[in-house]
Amino acid sequence: MMRVLVVLVAVVALAACGSKASPSAEGPAATTAAGAPAATTAATAAAVAPAATAAPAASTGPNIADLLKAGKLSTYKVTYKWTITAGGQTQTTDQTWYYKAPNARFDFSAGPGATFSVYSLADGTYICTNAGGSAFCQKSAADAALQSNLAADFGLQLGDHPDQFNSIYQGTRTIAGQQAQCYGVKAVVTAAFGDVTSCYSSSGIPLLTQMKAQGSDFTMEATAFSTSVTDADFKLPAAVR
Repeated sequence: MMRVLVVLVAVVALAACGSKASPSAEGPAATTAAGAPAATTAATAAAVAPAATAAPAASTGPNIADLLKAGKLSTYKVTYKWTITAGGQTQTTDQTWYYKAPNARFDFSAGPGATFSVYSLADGTYICTNAGGSAFCQKSAADAALQSNLAADFGLQLGDHPDQFNSIYQGTRTIAGQQAQCYGVKAVVTAAFGDVTSCYSSSGIPLLTQMKAQGSDFTMEATAFSTSVTDADFKLPAAVR
């Protein structure tokens, strides 16, 4: 179970923002060592909102492809609660995504006083760890970060090839103080992703991803939301070794 958590949490963030950003996730991409992101620097996120509340589904809604395109042009910082249930065990952790095209950053909590971060920058992808006040960064292949990560793979394929998925509009929910448009999504090429529910803000920012696949349940739900992101948020915390 912990092996699953380590692999999935580490790169799920890269799924959210398409092939360049790799969130998307939610990836995110994003990928970690024993937990998921809890931002240790950067702008103040919005206050935690109540649990998502569903509204009656409507027969029509915004085109999901339009929302995915809008998300690649948005600037945001979002903190998520990431929950994985498998083998009768449930693990929860936090992660925070920063996105300002063309850069993305995904922070994961790796235990008390420790974080694991993935930086997807114009000049490459970097993985940084910070524990006990000591930081370490190394360059990494983006493709390697996505290996064996179902959630990240789903997000990338949906963002790059929406025509390969069937989506059904499910109405709106309020998540982290934002109105989210939600969809039931299924791949038409492969059944590997199982049943997925994805919700986005009006500007295409991922707010909720729920997935049932390979005997496990994954939920990534936004708890805090902000559009305050600066270039300083994408500065590596240590020299690259």
